[in-house]
Amino acid sequence: MSTCHVYFYDGWLSVSPTTIGVVKILSKHFDKVVIYQQKTHFRKYIFSEKNIEIKAIYNSFYWKKSDKPKNFAKKIKKMFSKNNLFDKEKDWFLCIDESSLETVSEIVGDSQNLMYLSLELPSTACTYSEKQCEMFNKMKVVMVQDDNRLNTLKQVYKADDINQKAVIVYVPNNTVPNKSSKHLIGVGEQFEDIPQGKVKCASIGMVEPPVYALEIAKSFKDINNAVLIYHDRSKIHTSKPYVKEILKNNDKNIYLSKQVYDFEDIEFAYKGFDIGIACYRPLNDDFKFIGKASGKLCFYMMYNIPVIVNRLPGLADLVEKYNCGAVIDDVENPFQWQEAINKIMSDYDGYKSRVAECYKQEFDFIERVKPLEEFLSQNNSQ
Repeated sequence: MSTCHVYFYDGWLSVSPTTIGVVKILSKHFDKVVIYQQKTHFRKYIFSEKNIEIKAIYNSFYWKKSDKPKNFAKKIKKMFSKNNLFDKEKDWFLCIDESSLETVSEIVGDSQNLMYLSLELPSTACTYSEKQCEMFNKMKVVMVQDDNRLNTLKQVYKADDINQKAVIVYVPNNTVPNKSSKHLIGVGEQFEDIPQGKVKCASIGMVEPPVYALEIAKSFKDINNAVLIYHDRSKIHTSKPYVKEILKNNDKNIYLSKQVYDFEDIEFAYKGFDIGIACYRPLNDDFKFIGKASGKLCFYMMYNIPVIVNRLPGLADLVEKYNCGAVIDDVENPFQWQEAINKIMSDYDGYKSRVAECYKQEFDFIERVKPLEEFLSQNNSQ
């Protein structure tokens, strides 16, 4: 019996489509897949696959923030030691992000059955330990979203030759699309007071400074033919100072979604609007090279929605390559927003067709994970 152990310290499974998609693939090739994760405030994700188990480290909320990583690791190591859970000949470990590397090395010893999934990039401004670098260089599979993000991993982990050592799998930040069994109201359908004929522009996922929520709201106040809809993966609280500031600066054409969707109903988060917004502040390497790691971008493409993005490597390049939306250089410039909206709406069907082509070539999860499927078939057939 073979098991794949997934070390997911952050634990945001129900809002991590890449992890969900990859774990489902793993479950087809292993007798059992076990995910070790923190308990978070998000709803627990439930897999339909019977051989996937989630072990949540429930008391993590009671640890000091500085103690969380080491206590999380201690509990898992104790679990493994007590129950002899790891067979280094048959079992594999999937390490998610840098927080897993040093810890997993202590669990698996000299086992070579290792895979790495990059969700959030480590920072090039930080120094990583020899053990972390050594572990990354032992990986047999490295899953990452695009070349820009792979190059960052190479730099921080001193792994210039990782392409020769490992199978590189470019996984988009989405999963195999499922049709919801529910009948819910879409994000763009919930507002009865949006004037007829207005272009509905929506930013899905978060209402926070890293996505320029305030700056974009200010710019939209000067746009006459469109409205701006904000949606968050959890409830938007209008009492929050940042949200108050947004409403203070735009009382004209901004709408805050009241809908919150479970992951299996995510299609409704991308329903009922015309243009998707994916803008990111380059706060660190993870945001600077967001590219195909942008979940909202992936799902806009999946649901055939033209996009407006800001000029970041891997983000703007992709949109311009397929001409599937518009790129703006200054999120605080209302004229650029107006120009981008008018450009897309002047050839809306054309943009939608090019979005479909972009999705087919760059974001089709089933196609993109084929190298992983092939590797697992050759190395670990049930």
